[in-house]
Amino acid sequence: TAYDIRIDAPATLSGSPAGGVFSGAGITGTNFNCVTAGVGTHTIQYAYTDAHGCITTVYRTTTVKDYNLRAGARLIDNIADWCSAAAAYSNTTATGDGAAGSCWSGGTDHNVWFAFVATGSGFNVNVITGGTQGTMRGQQVAIWNQAGTQVACNDAGWNYSGTLTLGADTLKTGHIYYISVDDQTTHGTFTLCTDNEAGYD
Repeated sequence: TAYDIRIDAPATLSGSPAGGVFSGAGITGTNFNCVTAGVGTHTIQYAYTDAHGCITTVYRTTTVKDYNLRAGARLIDNIADWCSAAAAYSNTTATGDGAAGSCWSGGTDHNVWFAFVATGSGFNVNVITGGTQGTMRGQQVAIWNQAGTQVACNDAGWNYSGTLTLGADTLKTGHIYYISVDDQTTHGTFTLCTDNEAGYD
């Protein structure tokens, strides 16, 4: 089985039969830490001793993706009234990919990606900077459907620091959508918040 790890929190591993030992990049005890393992495909080994005293090793692979690219978009699995930790994300070392939002005045050069599944027609995202919320300035955000067509777009303006809100009310329940975040002034950290209702931007 191949696993697709898109979150920073360590994943707890379980093996069968119980009592074996996990090993590999990013593994401590029964925890797999994707941040420690790093971006790329990793092999997780599980070695156990069977009832006859023979040691058996089972191998599985996992892929750690970087939200720098749309292909590795960070999945937000519960979009209702959700917020990341303060300044949890950064586009400082990101590279541009995909189209720029149609309203972006800063183009695409350091955008990062998030994905979510629509739970209804409405959706709202806030990109928050300033103070403890992040160092990014002049944030830009766009929502895209799976085919890459823009659904909504907003640009905070030159050197802006604060809350940039973007809402949409034409989403299709159960469909995957993407959020692209960039800046036109200063690359840096930011806080991301979402809701499954359209905002009043």
